[in-house]
Amino acid sequence: MHLGHAWTALHNWEAAAASGGRFVLIADDYAYNLQFLQERSWSLTECVDRYCRDLEWLGMEPDEVVYSTRNCEAHAEAAAVFGLKPPGRVADLSMVVTTIRNAAHGQADGYEPFLIACRVMDDALLGVDLFYRGADLIGERQLYDFMARQLRLNPPAQEYLPVIQRENAPGKESKSLGAVSIRQLREAGYAAGDILNTLRECDRRSREAGHAATIIPVGVLDVPEVTTLPWQHSRLASKYESEGYADEPFFGAVQEWRGRLKERILKAGKQRGQ
Repeated sequence: MHLGHAWTALHNWEAAAASGGRFVLIADDYAYNLQFLQERSWSLTECVDRYCRDLEWLGMEPDEVVYSTRNCEAHAEAAAVFGLKPPGRVADLSMVVTTIRNAAHGQADGYEPFLIACRVMDDALLGVDLFYRGADLIGERQLYDFMARQLRLNPPAQEYLPVIQRENAPGKESKSLGAVSIRQLREAGYAAGDILNTLRECDRRSREAGHAATIIPVGVLDVPEVTTLPWQHSRLASKYESEGYADEPFFGAVQEWRGRLKERILKAGKQRGQ
């Protein structure tokens, strides 16, 4: 797990906690095996175990861990609806060039439709009603929603987060580009809360500056030196207001965040019949 994973997990965990829902980790073992990853890294079970231990250390222990292939029969049924066949083994799914055109009168290029159909069924069978993902995956949304509706399913609410990117880096935080892992940060002496609050502060500053990505300044959340940032949202918005913070540039963002959180809680309650 690296900082991009942790940032996405935090939003999913907070949404589940705020709504009284469950925080579920779905291990995409089909895609893992499809890419030979077990031959270049740990076995899938070791990989999932390491990921769960990182989540637990960050204070976000999953309520349930599910391996995607347990739903293989449902995957096959969904694939049959669209006339899809499982893809052959590939070295890197990012190189898949399968194209589905005219999906919901649009098009989705560069995505493997069989795997998206599998994700639709996994989410439906687990009762997932909301998830956060990185903005780099937003291109899958149209095809995901189209498939869900064709299968007579209500697609979950989806939120897409600006990707985590280090200042002066060519792209998003990625293990393939040598990203520092959560485990390395922990071993260097970082505290879990400091990591998460620094990400929050980086996100606040990046949004304020109009960046498309959440930018981590040079030297921050890196090794070997421990360097973090204090998060300016650590107090409740009501306390900001009572202490005269209403005119600060971050106050509006706090109010907006609280409003979105309240909407999610109310929506989740209605879906549970409460």
